[in-house]
Amino acid sequence: MLGKIIIDIAFVLSLVSSILYLVSYSKKGEVTVLARRLFYGVIAGIILVSGILLVNIFNHNYQFTYIWENSNSQLPPFLLMASFYAGQQGSFLLWLLFFAIIGIFLIPYSKKSNYEPMVMGFYGLIIMFLLLLLIVKSPFDFVWETFKDRGVETGFLPEEGRGLNPILENYWMVIHPPILFIGYATLAIPFVFAITALIRKEYKQWVELAYPWVLSASAILGLGIMLGGFWAYETLGWGGFWGWDPVENSSLLPWLTSMALVHTMIIQRKTDGLVKTNFILAIVSFILVLYATFLTRSGILGASSVHSFTDPGSTVYFILIGILILFVLFSLYTFFMRAKEISSNKINMSYASREFMLALGSIFILLSSVLVFFGTSWPIITELFGFKKSSVATSFYNDTNLPIAFLILLSNAICLFMSWKKTQFGGIFKKALLSLFISLIFSGLFIFYGITQLTSILLLFAIIFSFIVNAEFAINNLRKNPFSLGGYLSHIGISFFMIGILILGVKSSSVSFQIKKGDVKNISGYNISFVDKLQIDKELKDRQKFLYRLNLEKNGNKYSIDPVVYWSDFNERKSPIIEPGIKSFFLEDVYLVLKSSDYDKEFKSISIRETETIKCFLDTNISISLDKFEMGQSKEADKNHPLLGALVTYKYKGKESVDTLFTKMKSTSEFSGIVWKNIPNTDYDIAFWSFVPSQTENSQFEAAFTFKKSSDKFIEPLEILTMEVSFKPFISFVWIGVMVIVLGFIISFVKNLKEKSEIVEN
Repeated sequence: MLGKIIIDIAFVLSLVSSILYLVSYSKKGEVTVLARRLFYGVIAGIILVSGILLVNIFNHNYQFTYIWENSNSQLPPFLLMASFYAGQQGSFLLWLLFFAIIGIFLIPYSKKSNYEPMVMGFYGLIIMFLLLLLIVKSPFDFVWETFKDRGVETGFLPEEGRGLNPILENYWMVIHPPILFIGYATLAIPFVFAITALIRKEYKQWVELAYPWVLSASAILGLGIMLGGFWAYETLGWGGFWGWDPVENSSLLPWLTSMALVHTMIIQRKTDGLVKTNFILAIVSFILVLYATFLTRSGILGASSVHSFTDPGSTVYFILIGILILFVLFSLYTFFMRAKEISSNKINMSYASREFMLALGSIFILLSSVLVFFGTSWPIITELFGFKKSSVATSFYNDTNLPIAFLILLSNAICLFMSWKKTQFGGIFKKALLSLFISLIFSGLFIFYGITQLTSILLLFAIIFSFIVNAEFAINNLRKNPFSLGGYLSHIGISFFMIGILILGVKSSSVSFQIKKGDVKNISGYNISFVDKLQIDKELKDRQKFLYRLNLEKNGNKYSIDPVVYWSDFNERKSPIIEPGIKSFFLEDVYLVLKSSDYDKEFKSISIRETETIKCFLDTNISISLDKFEMGQSKEADKNHPLLGALVTYKYKGKESVDTLFTKMKSTSEFSGIVWKNIPNTDYDIAFWSFVPSQTENSQFEAAFTFKKSSDKFIEPLEILTMEVSFKPFISFVWIGVMVIVLGFIISFVKNLKEKSEIVEN
């Protein structure tokens, strides 16, 4: 109850603080001081309510529905912390927490430039709307409130929580979402500065103030997106790091526009050009953050994306869409109110100038974002026009963005040979001649590597050309000014990133094969052997988790590669969760996934549905009828292996007898022990081997029985694995590229701060 009260108070404080801030623009003085104090109260409230939720999570207080849904007592501390933002309410609260923390630094920053009243007023309104979502859908709702229609009594306290989705039980869960939300929160700052500047009719200073925040947001958001890609690659068994999923794209969109904004802001800082463009991009970048929030948290993409949250209810849905529409309309009104006046700052831009080429590169980035927006929104578009909701194929994104990537890389390289204002074309070609020649040679070498498609060769040429030019300029400027390397490094990182994607797309290959323990398979020069199967994480009672240990050998070097498969109570063990085994080398990854498992066909069993009768394949005089399945108790039962019973009737030489056979609950076909029973009056034993979904519509399950002579020793069947091994060349360049891009942004950010401090000192 305390958490809800604090959220309500924070909502009221944020509303009053925002109003006072906006009113104080003309009055200032004590009103501004009061608004600031109230805003600090909002910050304190958000931090306090976050702490309350976290304390309740660590104390396993399952009376709160949110905590019951997203945590349990088996989670280690770092995952308990991650369960804070695993659901919708917690993710909104995490976003608010970062808004609050950033607000602590934004107040003095905006105050110094005399922008505090309006900047903090609009910033506070954003916080207010997020708090409204937490009022409507609170992380402090009780389970008896949530499930009152199911007869849950007031005060009921569940003994255990449902826990995290097993896919989220990964250290990347602690890293990826917070970084993404820091990026989202930071992108709000250029937005509020832009709106403030429009109202105040100040069209230049705001760019200087917002530029470091745009750099930060682009770096953080880009890092968050690619860490999510690495998480998917490392954890999921589908073999990729980016699937053009609508929810993946929703975070990509504001990053693309923020990247364009970085470059157009550079143009305005140098030439006073593209003033309108910067206002539009600062506004659009944050609007796309709100759009991403709507897409991922409204449930509208539930059928189109594997990442989307479930439907949060009509109230939250309409609040989300209302916030989006409100900010769009307000932003459009504010911009067009000043549009004619802004046009007076327009400059003539020469085609043979650095600013023109930078602007052209930004246009290409924006073209890519428009295409991604169109593809991402296609499920909504088709539904709005009365068609069946559908998604575009991933080939749409690949095919449309490939030529755009070529143009972006080429314009980036050529841009560096140009001067501001005007450049002679002849001089550009002369400066670029050596780089062009080297790029052609290396592109030709890659043809011998197997890249022969014309579009891929052209893209490869642009990648190499961009890399060489940026590396040349970086080296030339290293001694003069190391802090000027940021832009060059980011573009070098893009070259690494793109060459990794290109070669991965052209040269990656996959092979499926079957293997059993002791076998050795030679695939693409690697000897792959199945060594052992181990049950791991046995202390976790809500799952059965198996590690398949395989060896990888090449040129006398031996490596371990261990895919994992487990069955969890979270999805009622209906389908397996698969983690790949990965062995990374500098120029190649070997990526191994278990597709299915079976047993040696020499092992014989026979399946039967309820009420059916079968014959023993060792003695056809013996018939067995399956009467029904039942949960039963047996001396073989234990906590880790609940038993399923099969009530059977034997018939042998005119005599009938009834017995219950047990099998250990298995959601996979793994061998986990077998319970033998003698068939009365015979020399044969029977075992309930497994139960599987029936292939017919009239029955849900079938039981599989096996037999042996009572005197024979049972030989356990060998498990046969169906594996898929993929070879992913140059994928390390993707990860290296991301790190270099982020490093470049960090250096540019430091450079900007250094320049500002020098201006203040002078």
